Amino acid sequence: MTMTKPKVSVLLVDDDTDLLGSLQVLVEASEHLDLAGRATNTADVIEHCRRHQPDVVLADIRVPGADGLSLTRTLTGGSRQGRPRVLVTTAFPLDEYLLAALGGGASGFLTKAAPWAEIELALVTVDQGCIALPAALSARLVELMLPGRASLAVLTPREARRRSWWTERSGGPADPRDAHR
Repeated sequence: MTMTKPKVSVLLVDDDTDLLGSLQVLVEASEHLDLAGRATNTADVIEHCRRHQPDVVLADIRVPGADGLSLTRTLTGGSRQGRPRVLVTTAFPLDEYLLAALGGGASGFLTKAAPWAEIELALVTVDQGCIALPAALSARLVELMLPGRASLAVLTPREARRRSWWTERSGGPADPRDAHR
């Protein structure tokens, strides 16, 4: 007997009804997702979450009634431990939005330009309790969190000797990244 995993229930939140309609079609066609509903403003989101308890809320960062960052904090209590989990979307991937969304309890952050496969994977990922960020935003987050990261590239004397030894014996750069420098 094969056990099937329950679908992830998703509440779609955006003030653009055309976008909501397109996302609804994609969610309904997914074998991993179930449409919990749609909302176009903060009051509707909060009421829907109270009544239907979706697993994940896919929310635009700009929602009438309050911004998506305030909505995220309201829904999550600033924590990624409970339900619903929130995946924030934006047309403007600004550093402040990324940091505020994650700091406010969002479990992920995507641009609206993300392909559907990436959005679908992110919804499933955050439902499982993980963080979902595209590679470019993950790299940017590391840069923001480790501003002195350039100093990490400095080699200790021992590492420099090893690099030199390796370079002499291999006839090439010790670090593949050096081949392009």
